[in-house]
Amino acid sequence: MPPIVWIDGTYHDRSDAKVSVFDHGLLYGDGVFEGIRVYNRRVFRLGQHIDRLYASAKGIWLEIPLAKPAMHRLVEEAVTKSGLDEAYIRLLVTRGMGDGARPAQVPHTVGHLHRGHHPALVAGAL
Repeated sequence: MPPIVWIDGTYHDRSDAKVSVFDHGLLYGDGVFEGIRVYNRRVFRLGQHIDRLYASAKGIWLEIPLAKPAMHRLVEEAVTKSGLDEAYIRLLVTRGMGDGARPAQVPHTVGHLHRGHHPALVAGAL
C-alpha cells in the first residue's frame, strides 16, 4: 500500500501531497515532528508520543490547532485506513505559510505521513 498523507484535514496520495515552498517548516525549519511505530496494527505508546509532540510545540510557541484527543483519533484512523499491520507514522506540524519570518502571523500546517515499515524507507527522509 502506498503512503497515506494527511494535510490539514484531507488525505492525499503520495503524488498529490503538496506543501508550499513558502511553508515556514521548509524555509526556516519552524515546526515539530514525532516518529511513531505501529506493530500488529497497534500504535506504540501513542499517548506518550502525542504528549511529546505537544510539549515540543509549546517549546517553540507553536499552537497545534487540534486538541490532543482529536490528534489521537486521527492517528488511529490513519492506521485503520492504511490497512497495514506494521507501519511508521511521521506526525509533522509546521508554522505554515507566511510572508517573512513573523511566526505570530502565520497559519499552521498539520500533517502526517503514514507508510508501511521498510527499513530503507524508514532510514531515509520522509
